[in-house]
Formats: sequence, C-alpha cells, structure tokens
Amino acid sequence: MNPLSMPDHPSQTNIAGKAPKRRGVVVWFHERRGYGFIRDETGEDVFVSWPDILRPGFKTLAQGEQVTFTLKPGEGGRKAAEVVPLQPSAEPPPHTVNS
Repeated sequence: MNPLSMPDHPSQTNIAGKAPKRRGVVVWFHERRGYGFIRDETGEDVFVSWPDILRPGFKTLAQGEQVTFTLKPGEGGRKAAEVVPLQPSAEPPPHTVNS
C-alpha cells in the first residue's frame, strides 16, 4: 500500500474513518494558475488547488483568509481537500494576482 494514502498516525482519522478537519490560514493563492498554499496550525504549508475549494462561484482564496480543510495524498506530498472558508460571503474575497 502507498504510504501517502495512509494517515500519518492512527489518531488522524475519526471514528467514521474520515480525516479530521484542520484549521489554517491562506499563505498565498494564484488565481490564474489555480493553486496556492495554506499554513496549518502546526506551521506546515499545505498545497491547495481550486477543485478542492468548497465555495460557490469562482473558486479562489485570499491571502490571510482562515479556512478548514482535510488532508489527502498528492503528487508531491500531502494536499488540502474539502477547503472551506470560515467566513463565507456573497462576494468573492479580495485578492491580489501574483506574477
């Protein structure tokens, strides 16, 4: 079995077998490329891409935005999944485009 497909530790799954929600802050997100990084509560940066953002409309995140997420295996390590902004709004979050 691929070690990336398993949680780091048995305590990282809940009774239903799902990964627990984590909290983090968006470090940066590049809208045109559709990816960025979230810093979790331990200080680790976790990759995130637009298909994993659960928000209506255009899937983007703003620097400094607080989110919850789960982890899943990705090509280069762990990746954020089920990303939910903690304060959803009707308007998309303000953003800056990184060049």
